Amino acid sequence: MGIGGLIPFVEKACRKGIIKEFQGKSIAVDVSCLLHKGSVYCMDKLAQGQETDFYVAYVLKYVQMLLMHHCHVVMVFDGRSVPAKKGINDGRREKRNANRARGFALLAEGKTAEAYEFFRKSTEITFKMVHRTIQACRKLNNVDVIVAPYESDAQLAYLSQQKLVHAVVTEDSDLIVYGCEKVIFKLEAPSGDCTIYDKAMLPSCQTRHTLSGENFDFVKFRRICILTGCDYLETGLPGVGLKKASEFFSKTSERDLAMALPRIPRYLNLSVKITSDFISDFVRAENTFLHQVVFDPRRRCQLPLNPYENDKEGVPMDHTRLPYAGKILSDDEATQFALGNRDHSGAIVDDYRLPDPLPEWSMWNSNRAPKSFSESPNRGSPLKPTSTHSSSLGAFGAISPVKRVAPQKRLRNSPAKPPPDSAPLMRRSSKSSFNDDILKIYGYALPMDTGAESGSGCAGSQSPAAATAMRSPYFSAVRSSSASSNPFKKPRPATDEIESKKEGNGDGGVSLLDELDKNESTQTTTVARSSISPEKPTCRASGLTRTSSRDSNPFARFECQPVGLAHAAAACRK
Repeated sequence: MGIGGLIPFVEKACRKGIIKEFQGKSIAVDVSCLLHKGSVYCMDKLAQGQETDFYVAYVLKYVQMLLMHHCHVVMVFDGRSVPAKKGINDGRREKRNANRARGFALLAEGKTAEAYEFFRKSTEITFKMVHRTIQACRKLNNVDVIVAPYESDAQLAYLSQQKLVHAVVTEDSDLIVYGCEKVIFKLEAPSGDCTIYDKAMLPSCQTRHTLSGENFDFVKFRRICILTGCDYLETGLPGVGLKKASEFFSKTSERDLAMALPRIPRYLNLSVKITSDFISDFVRAENTFLHQVVFDPRRRCQLPLNPYENDKEGVPMDHTRLPYAGKILSDDEATQFALGNRDHSGAIVDDYRLPDPLPEWSMWNSNRAPKSFSESPNRGSPLKPTSTHSSSLGAFGAISPVKRVAPQKRLRNSPAKPPPDSAPLMRRSSKSSFNDDILKIYGYALPMDTGAESGSGCAGSQSPAAATAMRSPYFSAVRSSSASSNPFKKPRPATDEIESKKEGNGDGGVSLLDELDKNESTQTTTVARSSISPEKPTCRASGLTRTSSRDSNPFARFECQPVGLAHAAAACRK
């Protein structure tokens, strides 16, 4: 997926960050990446065709983290396979089928570890998985859902290009080649740690004078990436990586690829032959990056990512002359695809309709204004509700699921307030929001505002140290005693045990964490679904909390890792 080695190549345009920097902003999410990651945890069930919603809960985990920071979330799903990748996708499908067959063979022989690896390689995102995730996301407030006509990469790039979103969350480096302004890579939940790419810093990544600084040309940068190999030109040119490709394009100012590409062997001293087929494939790959069909949710129509150009004879091109970049459908049919009402074959699978009127924050609102990128990403005000009552419009509800904490003046002799990183970012509404309900369906509950009476030592805080020390039970889940039938889950050591070893006093005595674990081993912040109430709050530092009901929970084979007071002490001490 993406361009090999591109992230290290643009290292100077990337920095470590945290999702809190985008508080109150619009964030687009490449859902395919999350589905691929989430399906790894239930690959055995998916490979055997068993029912599971685990991947849906995995996606909702990230959505809820963004909502906790007052973000407007745009969930972008992959659509149909773009014709330019037909050969590549067919080859990948054959490999997945072969890996799945090999996994079953190894499983029959009792080699579960080897079967685990082959099942992992055979994971495929089906339309059924996509549709179930769409249905869950539709029910969340401040969340928009858009199904791309073809690849989500181009659709995400269009939203960024039109300044409809401030940043894009993905693991695919192709978004850099598409020209996205800001891309969030390696996002972790619930800590929010990530790597932030900024297109404005891209000129500093080029070491050659003819490509850096004021001489930087994004067209050349895109061609450098294509030459090394991409999804639309899989093999690239043998023996040419990003550095050699940069060297070549730094030596030529020729814009016509038919004239420039044949010079590669001479400029780079390579014994390769540039054929006419390679030049045609290169041009086709570049046109796919430039003119892949996308969907405009405001005008409810499909269009190319960038306007079509004139050919050498001056005749305007259209989608019929670039069939490999996608076909433009009628407005009505395109809208039904974008809403998720049609599958990849065009068959009607749902009858979801947009509410009337649309809330101002919705991506589908024709009056939605482009976002400003001039201000610092962490200075934006959170989305304000247009109503004081919860809405029944699902994804187009007119109220944010959380309320902003109003700043209060401190009296002259009153005690000082805790540091900003220990104050809760928001408090739950007195009425249970619709977002609470949909998350409970998948076995999760919103973190609650724990007052001083919680006794956890956290008082509802979520400092960076706490977020690091107290990972969500979702990610620290261990095999339960009743899950022995699942040969694919690898047991992990309990977090309390690791922390106790780390916090030993070094002189053979008992550490504070050991004492806490001994005395308070039965006091955990994990609560059952039926006990989620203000009287039994959940420590906010643990993120979303796994419920323990094993009767109605679709993920009963996973056991929650308890979050005890030892964790709270370690988090607050840091």
